[in-house]
Amino acid sequence: MRFGERRGDEHIEINVVPFIDVLLVLLIFFLVATSFLETSRLHIALPRADAILDPADQETLRVSIDQGGRVEVAGQVLERPTAESLATLLRGLGGTALAERPVVIAADSEARHQDLVTVMDAMRQLGVRRLAIATVAESP
Repeated sequence: MRFGERRGDEHIEINVVPFIDVLLVLLIFFLVATSFLETSRLHIALPRADAILDPADQETLRVSIDQGGRVEVAGQVLERPTAESLATLLRGLGGTALAERPVVIAADSEARHQDLVTVMDAMRQLGVRRLAIATVAESP
C-alpha cells in the first residue's frame, strides 16, 4: 500500500532565521541591561543603618569617598580634594542644574569624618538641596 510517492531529491531544512532573531534580541537586552550597572573605581564598605535609600533615579549624582580620602565623581578620582577644587569640578559637570539634582554620598565606613565634611561643603557651595548618605541594611 503506497500512500504517497517519496521523492529522493527532497531536502529537509531547518530555518535558522528565527533562531538568529531571538539571539539578537537577547543580545540587545543584555547589552542594555548591563549599561545600567553602576560601578565605582573605589572599593567602599558602606556604614550600616536601619533605613536604606535606593537612589534609582537616573539623575542622581553619586560621589564616593574611600578610606584614603580619595573622592570619585563621574568616573574621575581626586586625591584628597579641597571643597573648592571639588566644587570647581562639579560646576564643570553640571553647572547650575546640579543644585536641583539629588546627590548620594557613598563614604566608606572607615573614611575620615573630615573627608565627608569636605564633600558636603562643596555641595553646599553649589547650592545642592537634595543630599543623602548611602548605607547598607543592618543584618538581623
